[in-house]
Amino acid sequence: MRRSAKPIVYVLITLGIFGLLASVITHPAQLMRQLLYMGIFAGIIYVLYRFVFRSPQSTTQDRQYLRAVKQSKHRSKTKSTTKGKPSARIHSVSGSSKGQSSSKTLKKKRSNTHLTVIEGKKGKKKNRAFF
Repeated sequence: MRRSAKPIVYVLITLGIFGLLASVITHPAQLMRQLLYMGIFAGIIYVLYRFVFRSPQSTTQDRQYLRAVKQSKHRSKTKSTTKGKPSARIHSVSGSSKGQSSSKTLKKKRSNTHLTVIEGKKGKKKNRAFF
């Protein structure tokens, strides 16, 4: 802000506080009604923005991003628990020798990562004549 604008801003803020206090003292019900109307108006604007102006593509991208973040956190959590506690690995090895019931509990179902392989032409040589 410029230096000349600061006193104007302070005067406006002071007048706003003075007006708010005066309306609280003289007409508190009217102030509450005005606040209710402002809240309803803000809610209508939010609903319009959320459902009308936002493209459906951005919401699907947001969902995909949140799913990727969740998977990443889950993977880092499982890696940190096995790396941080060497005793957990010892118990899991000794637990597997006890029987099949404990080994079934240690197996985790892996999530489907939906990866595809794109075959390229790296291994193929071009038919060129060298001099």
